[in-house]
Amino acid sequence: MKRFYFALLALCLTVFTGCPGPDPVEEYDSMQGIVINEISPSPGIGKEGWIEIYNRSNRLIHLKGMQIRLTSNTVIDELVATLREGEIASESYYIISTEDIYFSEPMLRATFEEVGIADAQGVLLNSFSLQYDLYGSTRLNDGESYARIPDITGSWAVTTTPTPGEANYKITPYNLTNLIINEVCPAEGWIEIYNNSGVDQRLEYSYIAASDGTRLYTAKAGTILKGHERLVAESTADAAKFSNFTYYNNSDKKVVSFAAGNLATPPSGGSWSRLPDLTGSFRVTETATKGTANISNTTDLTGLVINEVSLSGWIEVCNTTVSTMSASSLSLKSGSTTLATKSSLSIPAGGKVVFEVDVTTSSSFTLCGPDGTTLDTFAKSDVRADGRTATTSTSWSRLPDGAGRWFTVLTPSRGEMNYGIEVGNTVALWVRQSATNTISLDSLCKLGIGNILLHEYAFKNYGAAKVTSLANRAHELGMTLHIWMQCFWWNDDIGWRSPVIDRSGSTPARYDQDMFNDILNRAVGYMDAAPIDGIHFDYIRFGGTSYKHDFPDDGITGIGAITEFCRQAYVKLKGKKSSIILSAALMGETGAQQYYGQDPAQMTQYIDILMPMAYISSYSYSDSKNISVANWFADRAGDKQVWHGISTYNSNTQGLSAEQIYHDCYNIKSSRAKGVALFRDGLGTIPDLNGMFAK
Repeated sequence: MKRFYFALLALCLTVFTGCPGPDPVEEYDSMQGIVINEISPSPGIGKEGWIEIYNRSNRLIHLKGMQIRLTSNTVIDELVATLREGEIASESYYIISTEDIYFSEPMLRATFEEVGIADAQGVLLNSFSLQYDLYGSTRLNDGESYARIPDITGSWAVTTTPTPGEANYKITPYNLTNLIINEVCPAEGWIEIYNNSGVDQRLEYSYIAASDGTRLYTAKAGTILKGHERLVAESTADAAKFSNFTYYNNSDKKVVSFAAGNLATPPSGGSWSRLPDLTGSFRVTETATKGTANISNTTDLTGLVINEVSLSGWIEVCNTTVSTMSASSLSLKSGSTTLATKSSLSIPAGGKVVFEVDVTTSSSFTLCGPDGTTLDTFAKSDVRADGRTATTSTSWSRLPDGAGRWFTVLTPSRGEMNYGIEVGNTVALWVRQSATNTISLDSLCKLGIGNILLHEYAFKNYGAAKVTSLANRAHELGMTLHIWMQCFWWNDDIGWRSPVIDRSGSTPARYDQDMFNDILNRAVGYMDAAPIDGIHFDYIRFGGTSYKHDFPDDGITGIGAITEFCRQAYVKLKGKKSSIILSAALMGETGAQQYYGQDPAQMTQYIDILMPMAYISSYSYSDSKNISVANWFADRAGDKQVWHGISTYNSNTQGLSAEQIYHDCYNIKSSRAKGVALFRDGLGTIPDLNGMFAK
């Protein structure tokens, strides 16, 4: 390494000839143990540059007299600064900055070759050389620095993450996902971020920038946000900067943004908060909840509703708002008679209050506030007439919870969120045979999944007794169980089996009746073995070659083959059990009958439910296109139903979040389809779909 040759202080020897003696020499601290740790040269005169030093000793060191010297192509050992003050604690950092002390021009210039620090006597303490420490004349770009990596002990490197006064760090890019801006408090200068995934995420050097580029927060090295936990990002920026900002990862990619929009400025002690916590829209709240679940308090009881009624003797009331309600009293009445009263109540958002009430003696009930004001009413005539008989083991429930119509459900949920499968539920889930032993029908029921399409291999691999057990439990919950059958494609070894036996010489073409019989006899066997509710036909099509099996002179076509199979299924299976539900999976394309042989207008003569597989993983349909496709099938279904197929994963077979799946289902709600079918279990997070398609 190039060595600095600093001039030592010369002491003048004097003789005692009557001349004055030497001036006293000022004492300085020993500076041994100080090293250069990071350097950011000035890009030009008048711009900031700095040197970070670190005290590796176990003592406090005063820095008065420390010298900074530079070597460049034209100047050797130029003294550019002498510190007049300062101290550095043991194992601490200190920044020597052009903003704080005088550097002679051109200051800590970017063209230096070597920089060194020396004590007050000129003894070299430490130095950094571009040639010997970086093995070349590497020059910095804006936003870079020279730094020891690892901090203090490591080799010199160029880093894009200057860390004056902090441990050095070289960025490893981390992608950040499922982060939520949950609360913003401009007056106190903080932003609450929530990790809405179950995976810990490294945040180091991710940052929040206001719309004008002002940095509000930068995550320090080593910052980790654990799954389903909160981080409060503190900032000293002006409150106005918090109204519009974006969170970026450490490679400058946008993660999530916030804009206050038309929201008023929060009062002192308040914030912009998501209500309900994590999932709701931003609102102005009077009470900030830094680092905890967002809440809002009110004495306004609007939105308090009767939510569930049971003949076993209770009525449940629900707070349907996003605020915690305080009430001095609540009462339930029948006419002018007070049946029950509760006092001094605090009901959180979504919270429940249960009154013990004999509901057999009255046909209607009224919920009243402290002043007698009517908040909500319930009449038994409000319950949808669906043929179910209410008993002490059922309840009348709003579906969805707190907001929907009244239904008789087989699953009372006293004091909890309402769930249950209404008669005619139109939400289905395809379930693999490998999940036969592990699938939780109770959990799916709580999510509003009313129809299970279980693969037929459940019989082969788990036995009829297990399928029977699942069917019985499904019925106890109000669900239906269908057997998911494969028709004209079985596996990669066998491939597609054409339902048409093509013309051969003088032998006319015909439908493959033996194949039809084999599939339908399997279906009959399943119906005999377990109390199933439906048969679902999958691969009830050609593999894209239907038009190649058209022999009009013989009265045989590809479309005709699929329709004839549906007709025979209707005759055979409905003849055995008239209530059996027949459904079929269709390709999610419009106008492709010539390729697959599936003509929905003809199939619907014999099939009760058509399920077009318009999967995002296959077609990437936009919201509007998906609605258009759903309507196309619905318009050809006559008086039968269409349950639109929704994939629970993306084109990379990565499971979708509950929010994404809910969005896709809710989008179909605005179409003429009557419901949805989700493909499949085990991929993606199924959202709460209770009451979404209830009529």
